[in-house]
Amino acid sequence: MHTNYSSDVDVFFMTQAIQEAYKALKMKEIPIGAVIVNAHNIIAKNFNQCINKADPTAHAEIMVIRQAAKILNNYRLNSCSMYITAKPCIMCMGAITNARLKRVIFGSCNSKLIAYDSLLQLALKKQFNYCVNEIKLLQNNEISLLCSNLIKDFLITKRKRRVGVPIGFDGIINGEIAGRR
Repeated sequence: MHTNYSSDVDVFFMTQAIQEAYKALKMKEIPIGAVIVNAHNIIAKNFNQCINKADPTAHAEIMVIRQAAKILNNYRLNSCSMYITAKPCIMCMGAITNARLKRVIFGSCNSKLIAYDSLLQLALKKQFNYCVNEIKLLQNNEISLLCSNLIKDFLITKRKRRVGVPIGFDGIINGEIAGRR
């Protein structure tokens, strides 16, 4: 299972991923950002672009892997670490494993994806051709809360707009409690 983790270096790189998430937010994409680091240098950074690129695979993780591989002229990124504002989905975890990233640090975790943790463990299995050395949730309350709230607030706002309810409304929408206090 992934472990909880925090260091000043990891916090710094996660803040860079958060800046990428804000770029996605400005483009009305789900605000997830990612950076890839090699030898303590950011070599690639990107964000979700599925809607604007009309590409269901244009997740932040996929975009940043493509960018880093092109920069390094190598599809194997085995000396690199990835910082992502949210836990990667199954598709992205497959790409992370295929890219042979060394470490994955994510900023927030969707509690609805508990069953997904067992699938995430596949990336750590040593019996496969390649495995990710570390998959960790960054434990920094301020950063984790920011990563989590970026997505939550985006989705709440999107739901309210979809059903034509004013943004300031707190009530029940489609059987769900809207807004947070």
